[in-house]
Amino acid sequence: MTNPAIYVRQSVDHPEGIERALIRARSLVESRGWPEAVEFTDNAVSASRTRDESTNWGRMLRRVASGEFDTIVGIDVDRLIRSTRDLNVLIDLGAKIVTVDGEIDLTTADGEFRATMLAG
Repeated sequence: MTNPAIYVRQSVDHPEGIERALIRARSLVESRGWPEAVEFTDNAVSASRTRDESTNWGRMLRRVASGEFDTIVGIDVDRLIRSTRDLNVLIDLGAKIVTVDGEIDLTTADGEFRATMLAG
């Protein structure tokens, strides 16, 4: 069974942007027939900088590591990761990544390859 978490992030504080992203991510979760996802949002947080334990990204990673979630739903690859370091953390945790825009789906070998190329 898939246990999803939703992660949405934007670099500049626009509350309506976060809400629009959540609506799109919730729709994907529902369309897949997955249980309701726990939501993590980082508003005005850059993915180009290290996101530590004080961010919702860090909190979400801790919960993925504990086995609470196995799939992370995002809007687009650049809303989740900006480096191969971040991608490798997700792969090492065994997390599946699915985006609304369909650019990255680590549930497939092709998706993992494409994710590595995009993050690089």
